[in-house]
Amino acid sequence: AAGGVIGAGILWALDARTCPLHEVARVAHWMAGESAGQCGPCRFGLPSLADDLDVIAGKHAQMSDVHRLNARLPLVQMRGGCKHPDGTARFIGTAMHVFQAEVAHHLRGHCCATTSGTALPIAGMRPSPVGLPGKDFK
Repeated sequence: AAGGVIGAGILWALDARTCPLHEVARVAHWMAGESAGQCGPCRFGLPSLADDLDVIAGKHAQMSDVHRLNARLPLVQMRGGCKHPDGTARFIGTAMHVFQAEVAHHLRGHCCATTSGTALPIAGMRPSPVGLPGKDFK
């Protein structure tokens, strides 16, 4: 009734030296790679969302990049053969909300990271199952 869903709840404390947007992009790429690649949202949508996050986490992010990501999020939700794209889209949407201040910094060309290292232990990251760049997803 409250709009909640069952899913994996993960909490990881990032230190002040780590850019949360870079970490979210890494997780999004991992989640795209974990797909079975059996439906459009997983084959095209998840890699596209991860690519959008790479751009937003980069040095030359524009507000249009944020708008493109926000427009793509609902295109993968409730359209897949399973709930994997739904959960991934919710994770990304939540991260964009929680890390609004960091998104604003990146839009101004600044990043809070003081290290180029990574924080989250993502073992066995593999490429998307179809190896397609996400930029063609509309």
